[in-house]
Amino acid sequence: MEFPLNQLKRNLRAGQVQVGCWVSLGGVTSAEVCAGAGFDWILVDMEHAPNDLPNVLQQLHAASGYACPVVVRAPWMGMTHGFWHDSQRYEDTYWSRMPGLWVHGDWAMVDDDGYWYILGRSDDTLK
Repeated sequence: MEFPLNQLKRNLRAGQVQVGCWVSLGGVTSAEVCAGAGFDWILVDMEHAPNDLPNVLQQLHAASGYACPVVVRAPWMGMTHGFWHDSQRYEDTYWSRMPGLWVHGDWAMVDDDGYWYILGRSDDTLK
């Protein structure tokens, strides 16, 4: 299985303008429509929208059929807080793609039965 290319990451590095959609309705249908509408990325907002973890997972599943990266705002409490003796690398890796948003760097997919698979890293942090 080949890993998908992270076109958002490449375009941001190249300084190309990326157009996204802020999904704050808290609905599966809105996430799927936005993911399929041709945006370069969509953001599922857990801070300013009626989203809880089960709802966000449903939205991620609905958007998974499209080649549109999904960013989740206000990630969980257990997220990485830094790298040992290398805080700048942590900032550059997880916080520089979209200012103010933590991007985890994992590629994932959902199969037809609803099972999630972690495919690998999109940020080349872990080898």
